[in-house]
Amino acid sequence: AVGGKKGGKGPPPKQLTPEEKAKQQQMRKKKIEREAKAKGCPAGFSMVNGDVPGGDQFNRTNPKMNSIELCSEDCASRPDCVSFEWSPNGHNCNANKQSLAHFDKP
Repeated sequence: AVGGKKGGKGPPPKQLTPEEKAKQQQMRKKKIEREAKAKGCPAGFSMVNGDVPGGDQFNRTNPKMNSIELCSEDCASRPDCVSFEWSPNGHNCNANKQSLAHFDKP
């Protein structure tokens, strides 16, 4: 959309369809994920594709952390935590008592 000065002349911004809005949102999420992957994990951790099933293994309900660094520090502060999963879009931080991720079958 092209913006102009308030009260300026020109066409109003184009209204996006729900499909266009969803596509834009998906593109923003993918960009955030790419940037997070490029940044990598904090010291002491490495990125592994996959999922440790069951969510947070320390019985926390919907744990949120604003950064991967905070999530890794939370895991490091727990003696039984050996891995964590952090979502750059939802800021979910699941601490795990197991280190191996499980993969979906192709």
